[in-house]
Amino acid sequence: EGRWAGLPPVAARERLLEAVLVTSINEAGKGTWLAVMQALSPPLDEHMQHPRLADLVLATLDEEDDHLRAAALTVLGRLAIRNPAHVTPQLRRLLLSFLTQLRHAPTPRGKQTAAAMLSQLGAACPRLLYGYATPIIEALTPHMSSRDAGVAATALRVIGEMAELAGDRLLPYVPTLLPQLHQVLLDFASLDKRRAALCTLWRLLRHTAQPRKGHPDHAASEALKRRILLTLLT
Repeated sequence: EGRWAGLPPVAARERLLEAVLVTSINEAGKGTWLAVMQALSPPLDEHMQHPRLADLVLATLDEEDDHLRAAALTVLGRLAIRNPAHVTPQLRRLLLSFLTQLRHAPTPRGKQTAAAMLSQLGAACPRLLYGYATPIIEALTPHMSSRDAGVAATALRVIGEMAELAGDRLLPYVPTLLPQLHQVLLDFASLDKRRAALCTLWRLLRHTAQPRKGHPDHAASEALKRRILLTLLT
């Protein structure tokens, strides 16, 4: 306490936060670090937005622990609103790395982790993902029919979240997504995949505009919806 006795109250709090963050990062285990990340609540954002402190949270994104990165993303999503010039470029870099991992990860586990972290990033910073709706959907779509149920279910859930987040920006992909969702619903090998597909279908139909009557895609869209409904009823 004596080290900061001569500092203004705000500066003293920031130094204290910095000391806590540095100590938790240097701990041998990840438990303290995770607890500190989870304790960084919105009232502290006024201090955490400063680059020196924000950088300590950004350093967490280089860790392999998914829980730690998810906790850091929750904090950084709020800091991106307060200090977008410093935080948003780093989150954009992270988003692009997730897309690369989705396309090129050598294992299903890597692809599933990338999709799950995209979901976390979308919850923390929806405006960032809105601007990248097209490459995100294009990276996720090939995994809808993955033989790995975990990869497929996670990709499906994120597509549903993107439909809710980006709305009409997904409209060009509806003619491609609906038939694939229909095929997943017909696959009785994985209940988790079918549940994810059903939830995604509901979000897609709810949050994207449908082709107007008379539009070339209108009749095909209506026919496909009837087939999907019949699949759900049988």
